[in-house]
Amino acid sequence: MKSWRIGLVALLLGGGWTGGLWAAGPATQPARTTRPWEGRREPGVPLYFENLIHELNLRGQEHETFVAAVRQRQLKMDAWQRANGPELAAINRDAQRARLTGDTALAARAQAAGQGLALEKRALESRLNRQVLATLTPEQRAKVACYQMFGELLRTRELGGADLTFAQKEKAKAICYRYIKQMQALAPEDDAARRALAQQVLGVIETEVVGKHSQPAETGQGK
Repeated sequence: MKSWRIGLVALLLGGGWTGGLWAAGPATQPARTTRPWEGRREPGVPLYFENLIHELNLRGQEHETFVAAVRQRQLKMDAWQRANGPELAAINRDAQRARLTGDTALAARAQAAGQGLALEKRALESRLNRQVLATLTPEQRAKVACYQMFGELLRTRELGGADLTFAQKEKAKAICYRYIKQMQALAPEDDAARRALAQQVLGVIETEVVGKHSQPAETGQGK
C-alpha cells in the first residue's frame, strides 16, 4: 500500500514538467541531465523550458511565442493545482490513515479518488503540452523528443550507473540529436517505435561514450 501511496502523492502534488510534451503518455519528472543553462532567466518559465529555449536556439518571434505558450501552460496548471488542493490534501490524509490503521476499504477509496484526479491532471497537462509544441516546427518538435529521450536514457540502469561526466553527457546528448530525422518520422502515438529507437540510441551511447561494444552496428542514422 505504501508504494502506490507515495507514487500517487508524488504524481498529484509534484507540479513539475512531465514527459507528455509530444504525446499523452504517463507523467514523468525529467532527470536533471546536463549542467543547468546559465542564460537569461524567464519569469514564469520553469528551468526545463529555459533549457529547451537554449537547446532549440529560439530567437525573436519564435522565442516570444514559445515563452507565451509556456506561461499560459503554467498558469493553467497552477490554477488546477489550487482548485484541487483541498481534495488532494484529503486524499493524502485518507491514504495515511489507511496505512496506519490497515483500513483496506479507506485505502481503496483513496486510491480510486487519487487515480481519478491523476488522470484528470494528466489529460490537462497533455493538452497544454501539445499547445506548447504547436508553436514549434516539426523538426524542432523532433529535437525536443530527442532531448527528452536523452533524459530518459540517463535514468536507465545502463547509463544511470555509469557515473557519466558532464562532457560525456553532452556527447550522449549530441548522439541523441543525430536521430532527429528518425524521430520526426515516427507517429506521435507509436510508443513501440519510440522505445525501439531509444534502445538503438542507447547501444550507440554505450559504445561511443561508455565504452561498451556489445550492441549491433548502428544503422539508419540520420544525416
